[in-house]
Amino acid sequence: MSYPTLERLAARGRALAQRLKPQSAFSRNVLKLAGGTSGSQVITVAAAPILTRLYGPESFGVLATFVSILSLLNEVSSLRYELAIAVPEDDDEAIALVWLCFLLVAISTALTALGVVLLRDQLVSWLQQPALKTLLWLLPVGVFFTGVYQPLSYWAIRCKQFGLLAQTKFRQSIFGLATYLAAAPLGTIGLLLGQIVSQSAGFVAMFRESETILLLNRRSAPFLLLKTLHRYSHFGIYTSTAGLINMIGSQVPNLMFASAFGAAQLGQLALAQRLLLLPAGLIGGSVGQVFLSQAADRSRVGTLSSFVRQASKKLMFFGLIIALIASLIVAPMMPLLFGYEWSPTRWIIPLLCPLFLGQLIVSPLSMAFFASESTKSELYAQTMLIGIRLLPLIIAASLVQLNFLEALAIYSFSNFVGYVAYLLILLDSLSPRRS
Repeated sequence: MSYPTLERLAARGRALAQRLKPQSAFSRNVLKLAGGTSGSQVITVAAAPILTRLYGPESFGVLATFVSILSLLNEVSSLRYELAIAVPEDDDEAIALVWLCFLLVAISTALTALGVVLLRDQLVSWLQQPALKTLLWLLPVGVFFTGVYQPLSYWAIRCKQFGLLAQTKFRQSIFGLATYLAAAPLGTIGLLLGQIVSQSAGFVAMFRESETILLLNRRSAPFLLLKTLHRYSHFGIYTSTAGLINMIGSQVPNLMFASAFGAAQLGQLALAQRLLLLPAGLIGGSVGQVFLSQAADRSRVGTLSSFVRQASKKLMFFGLIIALIASLIVAPMMPLLFGYEWSPTRWIIPLLCPLFLGQLIVSPLSMAFFASESTKSELYAQTMLIGIRLLPLIIAASLVQLNFLEALAIYSFSNFVGYVAYLLILLDSLSPRRS
């Protein structure tokens, strides 16, 4: 092949790559973050068949219970002030918000440790999981490390450091997997330690990256902290309450399933959620972080509502494709991939698809509430969502003796309906007549 021919082929290749390259900054940032994060997700999926042979369904059930409790605590550990970090135009105000979050997390860690000492026996009795009793000391550890990571990640979002965020996610996956494998001889505690590491590893690197920026004047620090505490108190009052309500709606059902059907059944559900909601975390998380970085600017110029509508259509398209692949291809292969004792998950995955679709579409777009500072509307939407999520399941369980799959089907479909209602409230709150 002659040299000019090679030149022409190379030129065509560059032209094709340029045409395929996303034209909008939003799409480029999503792909950058999703591309960096996808490596960690591939590692998690590839390791799942190994982990299911090292840890049984009951261990995964204990993990799911622990994660549910930890998620509830993390939701209020900093009163969600980290969500305000992207909002201020002034960097000093944003830096003060980061340090305010650190202070609130330290207080929450101490309160969690006290709660574990005082309420451990009652909690274990209600959940009917005695194996959890000796592991609850890990709760304050998880609250601290995860709580410190969150404000740093939102600072990185403000600074549009999506490459750094992607690197951190990859480190979390690697270190978490290493912990799962190394601690397997210890039993269930290995899963809990790996979970904490996979949620918080990399925060030291993130802090070092911004160390020279995230400095407060010692003399003015108390004043700035009090000022930001008051200025963004609506995040602490409304957004943290709404977040807790949302987390109750998503995590309390796991605790209910654990109490009603046992740790082994919850373990089956946890594995199905881990696999099906993985794409939701990858796509939705990447979209949400990039979305938040642009939503505040869109809100200032009055184009946030149209921005939400466009993003919801794209998320629906990807969600339907993933749901079909999961139901028709992945679900039938579950016993082969993960072992015979995990066979029930092949029925669980299709039942979870409505929940998956709703979560994928709505979770990242909920950032529009924070960008527009519509915290009261967000609280109303979350209250509506939790009611639609839980009431059908509670009513059906009280009237009929449901088996595990029936209860799961009712819960999944009611979640989808609740997410649709949430999205409608979001769009209405962004309409011009209410701005």
